[in-house]
Formats: sequence, C-alpha cells, structure tokens
Amino acid sequence: EGASYDDMIAFRGKVESFANDLTQTSMMLKEAMDKVKAMQRALNRSDRENNELVAMLHDTKMGLMKMDMKMNGNSIKSEVGEKTPPTPRSRMFMGYRGLTTTYGPTAMQKEMVDIGIKELAAMKGELTQMIEETMPKLEAEMEEVGAPMIEGIGSN
Repeated sequence: EGASYDDMIAFRGKVESFANDLTQTSMMLKEAMDKVKAMQRALNRSDRENNELVAMLHDTKMGLMKMDMKMNGNSIKSEVGEKTPPTPRSRMFMGYRGLTTTYGPTAMQKEMVDIGIKELAAMKGELTQMIEETMPKLEAEMEEVGAPMIEGIGSN
C-alpha cells in the first residue's frame, strides 16, 4: 500500500519548500561569486597594489566555489558520468522522484530530503556569514585602495 493522499500533499510541500530554499541560496551564491569576480577585475584596474587584498579576494572566491560544489556537485564529473557525493540538489531531485509514482515517497526518499534540508541550512548559514561579514570587509578594502567603483559597492 502506498502513501496516503495527505502524506503525499505534505511531502510535496516539503520538497517544494526545499526546492525554493535551494533556488534562493543558489541565487545568493551566484550574486556573491559575481561580486567577487567584479572586485577582482576592479582591483586589477586600481592604481595601488594590495597583495593582501588580492589574496583575500582569491580566498573568498575559492570558498564560494567550494560551497557551490558542495551544494550542486562537480559539474565536470557529472558530465563524464562519474559518481559524486550526494548534494542538497541531488537529494531534492530524489524527493521529486518520490512524487512521480503512484506508491508515493519511500522512507529513503523522505530521509534524503530531510538530510538535504539540514545540509542546505548549514551551507546557507555559512554563505550568509560570508555575505554579511567577509564581503563588507572586502568592499571597505576596495574603497580604501581606490579601486574603480563596482555596482552596488561604495561611493567612489
């Protein structure tokens, strides 16, 4: 016997909420990555050198890229078809698969969604901290070295 109608509706809501949160977090991550890339380009155009800021921007970019890989997986490996560790995105898709059968979500699919939600919450916390603490420091440093203005940063 499959899942009840009420269980299916509740699980659908959980998966959709997870998918929305994943999309929002992915957008936050992309915006942060785009901003760091813009900062790197602007710093290259600055009149003053600041190797410490170059290193800080590089480290921030690498941290964001690592976060992207943890959230979405390694895009190169997935093209080749290699096995990769589960990600919140892959766990979300497993949840959606549980909604496409007449049986309903299995216990494993429910567990995968719950794990994905917890993983995403941890990543979102890390990303939020980076956006609220690290990025403003980088922006202030950019202004201090006289780097060209970047949309949304400073008052150069």
